[in-house]
Amino acid sequence: MKDKIKLISIDFDGTFLDDSHFKQDLSYVDKLREKNLKQEIVFASGRATAGIVELVKRIDMTDMVRYIIGHNGAEIYDLKENKVIYQELLDNETVLNIIDLLEGNGYDNPLSIHDWNRFCTYKNHGEYSEIVNLEQRVNFVDLVNIESVDEFPKNKIKLMIFTKDKEELDNIYELISKSSFNDKITQARSGIFLNELTKKGINKAKGLEVLCQKLDIDLKDVLAFGNGENDLDMLLEVGYGFAMKNSEQIVLEKINRVTKYTNNEFGVEREIIDFLGI
Repeated sequence: MKDKIKLISIDFDGTFLDDSHFKQDLSYVDKLREKNLKQEIVFASGRATAGIVELVKRIDMTDMVRYIIGHNGAEIYDLKENKVIYQELLDNETVLNIIDLLEGNGYDNPLSIHDWNRFCTYKNHGEYSEIVNLEQRVNFVDLVNIESVDEFPKNKIKLMIFTKDKEELDNIYELISKSSFNDKITQARSGIFLNELTKKGINKAKGLEVLCQKLDIDLKDVLAFGNGENDLDMLLEVGYGFAMKNSEQIVLEKINRVTKYTNNEFGVEREIIDFLGI
């Protein structure tokens, strides 16, 4: 199998990283490094690209990872060339219309847009602040609280809507799904506290498809790992998609291959070693 697989795509939170949203123990990463893998290792995450780049540097994996897929597939970054090589932006008018839709239906939730190392947030308040601050910390970016939507960056790669619980998350998801703007955006629920909006048709599977075309790799020769709803498209699209043992139920119901270990037990690294027979 090791000669069949050409690329390994790995989600970050809940998959490669442990529950601290970091990688505290790198012993199994070192085991992979010792194997001298020939496969391209790619991180595909809903996180901001800048945050993924910084974390890859902090855990000293720049020798193993060249390409990063950020913002749920809306951006691809080349670590070797230190530049963005692919990007899909939301339409400015669509973003403003969705904000009006939310406010018109009584929602006062924090709304955020990443601008590389700036995390611009509108209506950061009350019980939502904790999850907003977590997003800022795990991405190693500067939180910029803004007073008006006019202060959002010109280039809007992803609109983030923070929620207090799953019920509010699902209600907002349904509201947007039934609106006239649904044909212009892709929604991705992340956990129970966040709804992320990218351009229509953009998800991790699309980002991976673009990268594989660039590298002349067939998606059927890709091994992928994920744990969340926003990983489903990617796991279903590749030749060999693995759900983490600790995955959300919706993922476990749709993905046949499941890792033997959780994200806290080095499930990705151990499965790569076993699956490739190395």
